[in-house]
Amino acid sequence: MSKKLRMSSKTKLLKKLNNIASDKNWTLADAEQLLTQHGFTMRNTGSSHRVWSHPSLASGISLAAHGKDIKPCYIKIIREALAEIQG
Repeated sequence: MSKKLRMSSKTKLLKKLNNIASDKNWTLADAEQLLTQHGFTMRNTGSSHRVWSHPSLASGISLAAHGKDIKPCYIKIIREALAEIQG
């Protein structure tokens, strides 16, 4: 009997992040979960944007919270930030 290995949500999100073709298919919840899993914290700005910061980065990541889906440009920013903190 073969066992199916389940990918963790962190692994699934990283795999999705590495597939540039999927940049249009991200939800705000997915992006925020990925950031949380990598040590980012959200600070409330009182606006419609959510600012995420990480101790290793000089500037934060601002995500528009205007709906369920987020724009591909935000995924590119997240991809670059994760690459920077991972060295």
